Amino acid sequence: LSDKKITSTTIDLIFQLANRDPTDDPEEEEEEQVASANNPDREFVPEEFVEALIRIAAIKYSGSGVPVHERLQSLIEGPLMAFAGRCDTDLFRSVVREEETQVILRKHKGPLERIFAFYAAAEGVVGVGTMSTGEFSAMLNDCKLFGDTFTSSAMNVIFANVQDGRGGDEEGDEEDEAELNFGEFLEAICALIPYKCCNPYQPFGQRLDQFITKQIIPLAKQAKLGKAKSEKKMTVAGKLRESRAVPSMEKKG
Repeated sequence: LSDKKITSTTIDLIFQLANRDPTDDPEEEEEEQVASANNPDREFVPEEFVEALIRIAAIKYSGSGVPVHERLQSLIEGPLMAFAGRCDTDLFRSVVREEETQVILRKHKGPLERIFAFYAAAEGVVGVGTMSTGEFSAMLNDCKLFGDTFTSSAMNVIFANVQDGRGGDEEGDEEDEAELNFGEFLEAICALIPYKCCNPYQPFGQRLDQFITKQIIPLAKQAKLGKAKSEKKMTVAGKLRESRAVPSMEKKG
C-alpha cells in the first residue's frame, strides 16, 4: 500500500486517528485516561480497522475525483485482495479452536453430521466417511452460496487449505487427501464465514451460529427432502411400468 501518498508517517497518523478513543479529553492528565478492556491502546477493534482502511483509500486515491466509497472499493479489490488475501491457516485455526466457536459447532453437531453423511454419499459411495470436491460443491450449490462474493475458485482454496498439514504416511492417504473428513468439513463451514457473513462488528461465533441456522441446515434439509421425493416418484413410476408390462407378457404367453 505504501507509495508517495501513503508513507510510514501517514500510516502512523492514520493509526493514531483511527485508534483514538472518542471519550478521551485532551485536557485530562494521561494517567487519568483508562483504556477500555474492549478497545486497548495501540490495537484496532474491527470498527477502527474499517475506519483506517477508509482513511487510507481516501488519501491513496485522492485527486481521482471519485467518491470515498468508490476509492474504498478500489483499495479492497486492488492491493488489499491481492496481498492481504493470502491466508494464514494457523491464525484461522486458532479462531476455530476458540471455545466460543467450538460451542457453536457442538450445538449443531447432529444436523451437520447428517448433512455431511448425506452429501458424502452423493456420488454413490456409501460408508466411506469422506466428502469429495464434487460433493462439497453440490452442498454449497444447494445452500445457494455461490455468487459474486464466493466462486468455485474460492471453494477450491478452502477445500485445499482445510487439508493443509495432514500427514500422508499411510497407504491410501494420498487418495484421502482429495476428500474431507467430518472435522475438515466443520473447518470448511467456518471458512465460509468471511465470504458470506462478513460483518466486522459481529463476533465470529454469532455469525457462525446464524450462518449454520439460517443457511446451511434449512437449505441442505430442503435439498435432501427434494431428492427423497424425486427418488420416490422414480420408484413409483418404475413400478407402474413394470405392472403395465406384466399383462402384455402374459398375453403373449
